[in-house]
Parts: sequence; C-alpha cells; structure tokens
Amino acid sequence: MDKYSRKDFLKRGLVAGAAIAGAGTFLSYCRKPADEGSEGAVSCNDTSGLSEADLATRTQNGYVDVSSKAGQSCSNCALYTQPTGGSSCGGCQAVKGPINPAGWCNLWVAQG
Repeated sequence: MDKYSRKDFLKRGLVAGAAIAGAGTFLSYCRKPADEGSEGAVSCNDTSGLSEADLATRTQNGYVDVSSKAGQSCSNCALYTQPTGGSSCGGCQAVKGPINPAGWCNLWVAQG
C-alpha cells in the first residue's frame, strides 16, 4: 500500500467533496416535473365548502384530479373556467368546487 502525504490526502479529499456536491446539484435537476408542482401535482381536493349535492355531482360524474384519457383534461374542456386570484385550480360550469387543470370527468367536451 502506497503512503500518501498529507498534501495528497487533502487534495483527494477536496476533489471528492467537490464531486459529491456537484453530483447533488446535478441530480436535483433530474427530478420529475411532479416534484416541481407541475399541472398533475396541483391538488384541488379541498371540497370543504361544498354541499352534499355538490360532492355527489363530483362523484357521479367521475371527477379525478389527474386525467388518464390521452388528449382529454379539464384545461381543454369547453366547460372549464380558468383559475383566478393566483389559484392553481380552475372551475367548471357543471361540477362545483376546485378543478385541477390536469383533471377529467365524464362530462368532458372538446373546446370548439
């Protein structure tokens, strides 16, 4: 086993430390968009102000926060209303409560 001088040891330690710090920075840019609050990550589930009838309408129409239908989401539905007041959640003309732009329900209609 080779003997290292204190100077070599410190150099290797600094290089290794810089490599680890650089790798952490690099990997932080590799996160999924959902980690950054992308459309699918928006939570529009606060239905505390809705009546039982409004909640039933959401359920009966199969509203989900994230669409599983290719090309269909609340943001491109004719019934969707854009968010206001800095909110990430929009609205709907048929389903009451906060609506996720990435969501979907059985009432989805293409914008015309």
